[in-house]
Amino acid sequence: MIKRIFTCFLLFMAIAGCSKCVLLRSEYYDITGSVVAPKPEDAVIDIYMHGQEVGRPYAEIGAVKVMAQHGISKTALNKELKRRGSAAGADAVVDVLYIEDKGNDLALCGKLFATKRNMTATGKAVVFIQPAPQEDKK
Repeated sequence: MIKRIFTCFLLFMAIAGCSKCVLLRSEYYDITGSVVAPKPEDAVIDIYMHGQEVGRPYAEIGAVKVMAQHGISKTALNKELKRRGSAAGADAVVDVLYIEDKGNDLALCGKLFATKRNMTATGKAVVFIQPAPQEDKK
């Protein structure tokens, strides 16, 4: 009986310990304190890589971060960036960087279950600023 309980406990700990590594996880940090209405789910949210010219004036409203286990595609990371940006009311996510963490030190996930690396995508959630209307000069 004690062996069964101990085995179940170990199995539960292994599953619970690794669950945070298996899932895609994302976060949004508001930097303005202003409330921006979320965009509809089908809204187009543009992604601009680090160093890519946006070509429109914008204001930063927050930061978006997506973390996932190694092997997930950039397409999936971008989809989550867009989802988080849309929920924050952003028109785009700019200055996106992809980082591969090769030194995963999580005890269960990084060593026991051999998910040695994580992928992270970070960017700035922004809203586009409409230029002020030009007055006719006489």
